[in-house]
Amino acid sequence: MNLKNQILKPLVDACESVVPATLWRQHRAVVAVSGGADSVALFRALVQIAHANQTFDASNIIVGHVDHTLRGDDSKADRDFVKRLASEFNVGFASAQLDLSQLLNGRKNASEELLRDARYGCLKKIAEDNDARYLFTGHHLGDQAETILFRIFRGTGLAGLKGIPSIRRDDWLTIVRPLLKISKEQILKALAELNQPYCTDATNETNDYSRNFIRNEILKSAHNYFGLPVEEAIARLADHAGDAVVLEAHLVDDYFAKFPSQAQPDGIVLPTQTLASLPSSLVRAILIRTWRQHDWPVSQMTFDRWQALAERISSASSEPYIENLPGNLRFEVDSSSARVSSDP
Repeated sequence: MNLKNQILKPLVDACESVVPATLWRQHRAVVAVSGGADSVALFRALVQIAHANQTFDASNIIVGHVDHTLRGDDSKADRDFVKRLASEFNVGFASAQLDLSQLLNGRKNASEELLRDARYGCLKKIAEDNDARYLFTGHHLGDQAETILFRIFRGTGLAGLKGIPSIRRDDWLTIVRPLLKISKEQILKALAELNQPYCTDATNETNDYSRNFIRNEILKSAHNYFGLPVEEAIARLADHAGDAVVLEAHLVDDYFAKFPSQAQPDGIVLPTQTLASLPSSLVRAILIRTWRQHDWPVSQMTFDRWQALAERISSASSEPYIENLPGNLRFEVDSSSARVSSDP
């Protein structure tokens, strides 16, 4: 193994463990490269995988770059750098530029969520234009920790603790984030040993966005105080949460196999007694599954509201309880049944 292969081996192994090259080598793949260290390191790892496999057509790799236009000449310099990088390794290059005025639509600032959604929209369009089936992004261990903390602060449930998935399907496109177990330190070390330049976004050092604050203040302070790899500890929590969500899904499947809901023209009926004997956490999961199966508005429900419905079921009596819910839904429960229906 030559030195370059040895340097990239941890990143290559991470990529292969998530999506082996045998699965995607015959398809075109877009690699999202902003010019920053994370995406450049991912790109180098994927190129290494292509070069190490004689049956791999490296021309199937396409560098996709999105210019946010937020930093003027610096944004243009990042684009030029990424284009040169793609040319250096003889792979395709495609770029898109955000229309900031249209995106803001009169607002003074663009939120993180708005920019993220716009970026993914551009990358998906690049993939579509190039007939690509895969989109690789450079999210790493630190991004995973930031995401989980961000969701905790916003009041997430168990599902939100799973963090960023390493693989996600979006219609015909498979989005792959293979570096979620790789730390920023490993990435920077590999790039330094490769003498591989990358771009630095000065705005990452400010706390203008919540994720920057979590990274620069909370995670940094926690690391300094505890002297431990806190990102890894948080990521392990995500793994445990993922296992718990899978187990919960199996329990919900088992429940519906034994006690299928009774479909009605305007909704469904569930047996109160069987639900009341279950833990409230499982009742919540059963209700959420029911909502999703009927395309009812889950996003308008809150944890407190799900919990309140579960408690109403557990304490149901012969006296009916009726409540109107988001999406023109009507919830009725008594000691025999819980009914959810759509108001005309």
